[in-house]
Parts: sequence; C-alpha cells; structure tokens
Amino acid sequence: MVDKKTEKAIKGDQSGKVFPFPTLDRVAFYREHLQRSMRSTLELYSEYVNIQDRLVSEVIECENCMLELVEEIGRLEKVLNQTAIHQKEVHDASKI
Repeated sequence: MVDKKTEKAIKGDQSGKVFPFPTLDRVAFYREHLQRSMRSTLELYSEYVNIQDRLVSEVIECENCMLELVEEIGRLEKVLNQTAIHQKEVHDASKI
C-alpha cells in the first residue's frame, strides 16, 4: 500500500498472529490449529478453576473472620455491661 501524499510505503498491521496459508496440506494445518486452540482452552480452563478455588477459599476466610468479629463484639458488650453495672454499684455505694 502506498500513501499518495508522501509516496512512501505504509507498513501493514503486524499485531496479530501469523498463520501460514494452508495451500498444500489443509488437514494438517487445521489439525495443528485445532490442537493449539484446544491446548489454549485447557490452559485457560485450568486458570479459571484455580481462580474459582481461590475465590471460594477467600469467601470462607471472610465468613470465618466475620463470625469471629461478631463473637468478639458480643464479648466486648458483656464486658461493657458488667463494667457499667459495677460502676453503678460503686456510685450507689458512695451515696450511702
């Protein structure tokens, strides 16, 4: 392709993969292409399964942390209630 303004050749798009044109042995070409595609699919599926496993383990970890946090909040509420009761008893005793 030639740019008409500058009369210089324009480089073609070279960003994609280059596959040889299957002129002589189409079956071998498409078999190789299919096998490459299947390998890529299996690799991506394996990554997908690993990500799912990681997500499940992170969700379980988050749930465990939330349960522990709820238990700790309950324990702190009990301590605060006991402290408030004790302070009230001390305040009442000092009035006498």
